[in-house]
Amino acid sequence: MASSAKWKLSGEITKSDFSSAIGIGIQALLNDVGAKSVANMRSLTAPHDTTGELTDSVMYVTKSGKSNMGGRAKESKEVDAPTDKYAVRAGSAAEHAIYRETESGIHLTDDGSDLFISRMKDWYRFRFHADPDDPENSYSFYRLLSTIRNTKTAGVPFVKPTKDMIIPYAVAQFKQAINTALKARK
Repeated sequence: MASSAKWKLSGEITKSDFSSAIGIGIQALLNDVGAKSVANMRSLTAPHDTTGELTDSVMYVTKSGKSNMGGRAKESKEVDAPTDKYAVRAGSAAEHAIYRETESGIHLTDDGSDLFISRMKDWYRFRFHADPDDPENSYSFYRLLSTIRNTKTAGVPFVKPTKDMIIPYAVAQFKQAINTALKARK
């Protein structure tokens, strides 16, 4: 089972034999791409994230560093670092990130049920401004919970739209950096 939702930028654009000065520039470019990715992903998760846990867990990682851009991600929820020197990964390793990205399937077991119910109660309070434990709301809450458990719920992707947006951005930034370096040599 997938444990995170993330993407990785690597390939010919990042693997050339660079001098150390250009390598530092590439690292700065990767940090810029990572920061822009985090900002975009957070803008996509925040409207649907009642606790802020997923939004705060979004981060980027390079081989030499990482940043969650001020989020409150816990150590156990860090995106794994790429092994390539000139690569960046961005996303979230929060337990429920993959379900937000893809879909939540029909619940076949009770694994994680307490956590799921707790999160659903938080969402119910946020969405309906009502206490799901209150007897007058209990029936509607558990009916909603049952519907969600027995239905495939479409995800609200944040990784794929960011990847689709960030690749052209990274290429444009790379071209600009090369042009700046060439102009400086003249």
